[in-house]
Amino acid sequence: MLPNHIFGCRKRPLTTADFLYENCVQDEIPDDPEVLADFGFNRCKTQSEVSHLLGVYIGLFKYLDVPSEHVDAWRRENTLLANITRCFQEVPESSRGSYYPWLLRNTHVLEQSAPDSAGMPFGPGYGQRLVENATQYLEDEDKDKAFHQLEPVSKKESFLLFAFALDNGNPNSAWDNADIWYAFGFSVSVGSSFDMSPRTLRHAEGRLGSMYNSLIAGNQHLKGYFESLGGPYYGPTGPNSPTCPFGEFWRAYDAFTLPTVFDKYGKGNEIDRAYPHLRAFLSCPEHERPLVWRLCHYISVDDVNAVGALPQLRDAAETYGIGLRLNPRDRLIMYEFYKELLGAADPLHLQEACDTGTLLRFSKQCLKKGIDHRVCSLLAELDVSKRFQMRLAGEPGHIPQTQVDP
Repeated sequence: MLPNHIFGCRKRPLTTADFLYENCVQDEIPDDPEVLADFGFNRCKTQSEVSHLLGVYIGLFKYLDVPSEHVDAWRRENTLLANITRCFQEVPESSRGSYYPWLLRNTHVLEQSAPDSAGMPFGPGYGQRLVENATQYLEDEDKDKAFHQLEPVSKKESFLLFAFALDNGNPNSAWDNADIWYAFGFSVSVGSSFDMSPRTLRHAEGRLGSMYNSLIAGNQHLKGYFESLGGPYYGPTGPNSPTCPFGEFWRAYDAFTLPTVFDKYGKGNEIDRAYPHLRAFLSCPEHERPLVWRLCHYISVDDVNAVGALPQLRDAAETYGIGLRLNPRDRLIMYEFYKELLGAADPLHLQEACDTGTLLRFSKQCLKKGIDHRVCSLLAELDVSKRFQMRLAGEPGHIPQTQVDP
């Protein structure tokens, strides 16, 4: 049964098993709190265990063809483990894959009486566990310090990113107490996505996170993944490549020379191919970075109201016409418009259009289709305002070479 059938027919109320089914078809980790709680993900201790458990459900839904209605009934009856075991035992052992044997060694994840893991990925205690695990990488002068005692701030920020990268995890764009998602260039992954769906954005973020992981941990995470699965290792078999120690990492971040570190460890070409704007982003302080990267940050949060909790987004919201001065309806249609535009436009070309008062012309060129009348009106107002500011400042107006009339 395809997910659009489940979600399109709506002959019955949707259940958490339906949402889990959709996650499995899309091969993505669930992010719904109820799905995580209902199907054992909250009892996993690591990202690898979460991935293994997802693999069990993918096998159940996609290969054993078990309907989500059955899985929902098993959950309500507290018989998930027994019925999953029965289904897999009905197929030859050679066809059961690696995830089911892992489940048999970790049955506690499906036992409802078992407590949630204190360090469950992205749950309470997860960040603390990552920080504790990463302490061994600190230089001797800092190993006895608590996280909040690390100085300067750039060292503290670097250590938090370092800790997440060791676990092959990413910082969160919606954090209101740490701006490391933006500081380490994840906003350029927004401009590197072929569409702006949450799933595609998570994939683009995850790819950059994996590059940081490879820089500081080499093949360690991949080897750990196969080790936790209990099977043979299928990754690179040569000697471990050199990895960047924390001291070098944070000093490069502090000096805006992280791209040279990627170069030194043989990963510069990889980041340039995947994220053409990352090198320039990481090479300059925040006040020199184009404001469009904060717009990308805003869009990645996937919440038009995020400016209320994240003041660092407000300048970009105002500049691009999504500021709090607008009524809620106009803000929402502009927010959705920029999602679509950033899926088609190079962010730096968008910045150029904003700077020269030609947003409407640029948007029509990029989207090559009708744009909502209200959006056109708001873009025209932004263009007129920008051109007026340019005249007051004595700047000559011009149409950038990247923009051509359709």
